[in-house]
Amino acid sequence: METFKQKMLEVVEKYDHVTFAELNMKLPECCESKEADCGIFLRENLLLWQGWTEEAVYAFRELYQEKKIFLEPVEILVYVIDGFALDLPIAKRIKGYKNLRWLPVAMRPIMKAAGEISS
Repeated sequence: METFKQKMLEVVEKYDHVTFAELNMKLPECCESKEADCGIFLRENLLLWQGWTEEAVYAFRELYQEKKIFLEPVEILVYVIDGFALDLPIAKRIKGYKNLRWLPVAMRPIMKAAGEISS
């Protein structure tokens, strides 16, 4: 049986440039539970996404820490097109903030991202 983490990686590898909003649509189990109230923070008050289950957050963190996915900042319009955007001020840089900010990002397979960086 496939683990949730494997499903998440397969979606990112298949579609590339996957936003959290798109992942919500492709893997609705990320957010379809009463416990789907967890947020993913990159730094203090720097939010990547919210409204996920603990299992989804854990799977994402493992993939990120294992360097299987790369996070690429994107314009908020990408999220608007995907149908979901957070109603928060947008972060301009990757750093800790005094007040809560949202950093819109897309997930990429590390090998594709590394290939573009080295080209």
